This record gives sequence, C-alpha cells and structure tokens, in this order.
Amino acid sequence: MASLQCPMSLNICPHQPAVRLHGFGQRRSSTTRLIFRVNCENRGSSYVDEAKGNEKKLKILVAGGGIAGLVFGLAAKRSGFDVKVFEKDLTAVRGEGRERGPIQLLSSALGLLEAIDKDVAREIMGAGHVTGDRNCGLADGRSGDWFVKFDFLTPAIVKGIPITQMICRMELQRLLLNAVGEDVVINNSKVVDFVSDANKVTVSLDNGQQFEGDLLVGADGLRSTVRSKLFGAHEPNYSNFICYTGVAEFDPQHLPHFGYKVFLGRNQFLVAADIGKGRLQWYAFVKEARQSPVSPTGIHLISHD
Repeated sequence: MASLQCPMSLNICPHQPAVRLHGFGQRRSSTTRLIFRVNCENRGSSYVDEAKGNEKKLKILVAGGGIAGLVFGLAAKRSGFDVKVFEKDLTAVRGEGRERGPIQLLSSALGLLEAIDKDVAREIMGAGHVTGDRNCGLADGRSGDWFVKFDFLTPAIVKGIPITQMICRMELQRLLLNAVGEDVVINNSKVVDFVSDANKVTVSLDNGQQFEGDLLVGADGLRSTVRSKLFGAHEPNYSNFICYTGVAEFDPQHLPHFGYKVFLGRNQFLVAADIGKGRLQWYAFVKEARQSPVSPTGIHLISHD
C-alpha cells in the first residue's frame, strides 16, 4: 500500500476514517511544523486480496525496536495485524547489562498502555516507582526554593488513570519485548532501504533480506533511514548543551521528599529524580558551544562561574 513515517506521532481514532500525522519539516534557520491528514477506509485489521479473492491480514513492518517501535508493535499485534519489527541490535534494547537511566511515564502514557494491553501495563507499573503523588517541578538553582510545582496526582484521579511513575528504561524495554514476542521482533536486521508502489512496500535489510508488507512505520531513531528517504537527510543540530548524568544511592529514609526537581541556573540546570530502591538519578545540562564528545576516559571537568 504505502510507506508511513511517523517522526513525532500517529493518532488513530477508531470512530473516524482518518489518520493524523504530526511531523516537522527542517529548514536552514527554522523548524516548521507540518500536519498531514490522510483519509483511510476503516476496514479493521484485514482486507480482501482482489487478485486471489481471499481475506488477508494487513501486514505492518516496523523499522526499529526501541520503545516507540515496541509499543507500536504491541498495539498493532493486539489489534489483530500481522506485524514484523526489525531491530539492528537487541543487546542495545536490553541495555547490554547497564542501567541506561530511567524514564518517566506520565499518566497519559500509562493510560495508553492500559488501553493496549492491561496485563502488560500492570507488569510495567509493578516494575516502576510512583512519583506523581509527590512534589515535582521547577526550583531556584541556588536556594532550592520552588518556582512552580506540577500537580500530576489530581488529573490522574479525575480521569481514572494510573499515577505518573519512573521506571528503568531497560526494564521497560524488556517487558515490551517479551509482550511483543521475539518471533515478531527480528534481531540483527537494520532497515537500510525501502521501495513502495500502489500495492505494497518492500524493505531491504543490511543483511540482504527483503520483506514485503502493506505499511512501513519508521521508528528507527534520530538518524532514521525511513525518514531520510521520505523527507531527505538532515543532520541533528547541536543544542549547545552537554548532559552529564549519574545515579546516587541513599538510605531511602534520607532521600529528599520529591518526585523530581529541576534546579534552574544561568546556562545550566540540574534535575534530580527519585527512581526507587534508594536511588536518586541526577542529570545536569551545561551550556558548552562544542560538539566533540567527552574523552574516552569519561573524565571531563565542568567549570562554572
């Protein structure tokens, strides 16, 4: 059928025969937001093959097995579609034995996961650490006084959805991978090209294999092959900020009583987040007008006024 690149989001309403695609077009000095609206027939997860006269499931190919690709793959699988997810390296998805940092799951995200698969959502929430029932927000970087606090609890209670929480990124991906199934997620398979016509889309992998489907979803990251072919190649712009991060361990009773707190300063800010089990994740953003990475030793001096 067609190739579909979703650089930001794909909103599908089961009650309306349309798909809204939100993306961003890049120019030299500015970023222009683009909204595509594609009208589709609401035919469910299958269609009639006119050539053979039999009913077939729509086959969705997903480039990339990170969080976005796995959540999309799980939703498509639970909706009855025939799905294949191509991931270049599952060891990276599993974290290669490293922590890889936490990720905050807002109530809206948890509500979406519940709508996709209640059992998987329950597993994810069981592995997470609730932070939305405590103070979260922005603070003065010197005094620590709050500028503003975000109320994550009330909206969750009003809407009847789970409370915002933190979870280890690798644990989240492990649970999603198990739910999607390694029979659906193909390892060592990086999508390097695709061609499409009125009837199908064909993806080419770096190992020479080819797969055909009805729809291709690009979830292959910052330097997406799918996005580059659809919209042209664009190198990421350096933000002029470098991020330093680490995990500090505490006796839980000595941890500060907040979910996360952003300490704002001039050209720098630091975020501290309670990630559970007596651990505090911190990450500092420091303005540095350079693009060179930190040395291989990982040692770099942060200077400040």
